[in-house]
Amino acid sequence: MSFRDVKGLVSKQFKNFLIFYSKSFKKIYNRKGSLLLDNIQRIAITDENYFTNMICYIHFNSFLHGFAKNLFQWKYSSIHVYYTEKRSLNNRKDVTDWLGGIEPFKQFSPIYSEGRVW
Repeated sequence: MSFRDVKGLVSKQFKNFLIFYSKSFKKIYNRKGSLLLDNIQRIAITDENYFTNMICYIHFNSFLHGFAKNLFQWKYSSIHVYYTEKRSLNNRKDVTDWLGGIEPFKQFSPIYSEGRVW
């Protein structure tokens, strides 16, 4: 899968998520009109290195923002997908293929968990 294909897929999935979330929220709370900010600031992913960093950031987000003391403590983290064979909506194979396999991803995880990334 090429970088452009992945970029388009991620963008489309994010757009679909935002639409679904907005519609659901409006229905539950009987709201009309714009729910999200008019000008959401997005940074375009323009190269493969930045894309790789964003994959890691997304999966390690709960730890980085203090929701958990280590990567595996936050039960809602997507990191668990890579340490199990359970079915998941995350596309484990595409991410691990992009990163060169599951082992590089697993080796990188403790570095984030211990805060050695900075």
